[in-house]
Amino acid sequence: MIHRDTAATEALRHVIWDPGTITPLLDEVLFPDRVAATAYRALMASSSVADAIEMAAADDPVAGDLLQRLAVEEPESTVQSVMIRLVDDAANAAMAALQAEALVASDPFRVGEAIRWLNLRVMDLREQEGSLDLGMEAMYDLLAWLTEADVGTVDGANANANAGTGASTGPVNHEDVGHV
Repeated sequence: MIHRDTAATEALRHVIWDPGTITPLLDEVLFPDRVAATAYRALMASSSVADAIEMAAADDPVAGDLLQRLAVEEPESTVQSVMIRLVDDAANAAMAALQAEALVASDPFRVGEAIRWLNLRVMDLREQEGSLDLGMEAMYDLLAWLTEADVGTVDGANANANAGTGASTGPVNHEDVGHV
């Protein structure tokens, strides 16, 4: 069977092999796939990879198999690059949801501000990829935006977009992860 690795599976690899570098940055919102989310929750709730494999397999055998495979495969990327990919994927999903909502909203301009902010931050994020900018401001801003409120609603998205005009005020502590 050929496995297609995603940013989520690569992030899970990092959690298994070097949890201290990536775990402070992660949130379940970055794992929209059911299997990857089950594996992520099991890793966060377990004290060992073996326990996580067992826990994940009890919820979903495919998630247990995934963790078992990832436990023997070293990460192939840097934490910075996988985080940029994860956040980009999650931001694109949020953008699609906001665009769909704008099509049916009684006031689509209300959604427009969140879409505009999100689009600009995604462009900034993509410009950071491959750079030596360790600050990764766009990644932190988007991560905070994605994790702070319900981005699937106009009110939550607008609140986040309005709050996201400067540095991140989200749950990510920049000092804890400055080495990324």
